[in-house]
Amino acid sequence: MRRLSTCNTYIQIEEAPRLVKAFYSYGIHKSVEITLTEDEICHVEVLEQNGERFRWSAKRMYFVGHQMYGISLTPMGYRLFAQQDNRSGGMICYDLRTGEELWRLPTRAEISCLFVGEETLCCAKSRTSIVLYEVDTGKQLEERKTPFDNRFTVLTEGAIFNHTSARTWEVLNPRTLAVLEEVRDADLMKDTGTIYRRLFAQYARDLP
Repeated sequence: MRRLSTCNTYIQIEEAPRLVKAFYSYGIHKSVEITLTEDEICHVEVLEQNGERFRWSAKRMYFVGHQMYGISLTPMGYRLFAQQDNRSGGMICYDLRTGEELWRLPTRAEISCLFVGEETLCCAKSRTSIVLYEVDTGKQLEERKTPFDNRFTVLTEGAIFNHTSARTWEVLNPRTLAVLEEVRDADLMKDTGTIYRRLFAQYARDLP
């Protein structure tokens, strides 16, 4: 079992060759398990904190995406976000209870590093930007170009950390993509531990 630092803070992953299972310590969901059959169909089983279960199957779900980036969903709602393969790109939003396809991103770009909030979803798009979408509709709200790197790390539920240029790191608000502060790469390399401890402490205080 391992913890992912490039998606929702409260996810742990258990893996087998054809199984990915996520456990959640925050929100209404207890666990989500995705099993890949030999005929390349994904079977999804959802267990809620109240004991309720949902089961459904999806032919178009890209299993490897969940192996790499975890199982991303709305903590207090019923949306599951599945990245597509490198050929088709984009992402599909499923109803977590039924498997109904709710919306699909109209892009062939690779989507990764999902961070899901109550109303917004931010993610890395190809290698060029971090994009903010509306969870219910898939409507793009903001886009922040990141020519150096966009595989951000989650600090807290209120902040993500990205190596935006060769000299600068940025702390971003994942709900708006506003820049909360900049950190020089030289300073981070000198004292990584102290800076990370300060960032965790500072932005954890902003949680509701």
